[in-house]
Amino acid sequence: MCGRHLCEPRIIFYPKLVILHAINDLKVKKVDVNEQNPQAIGFYEHIRFEIINRSELDGLGKPYPILHMQLG
Repeated sequence: MCGRHLCEPRIIFYPKLVILHAINDLKVKKVDVNEQNPQAIGFYEHIRFEIINRSELDGLGKPYPILHMQLG
């Protein structure tokens, strides 16, 4: 078990590593984010994604609003 001071950097570091790999190596330019997840929205905004559109329903037609974001 790790203390809070040891785990926190990994919580931020690994997702950022994955998305930077997707951006730089796989050329990902757009993502969809659940509007009800402010932490995810903030994460993507922090790495320069911008909201370009919004859908009332998710990809399965369920009532979960989705923000469409694009790398700015």
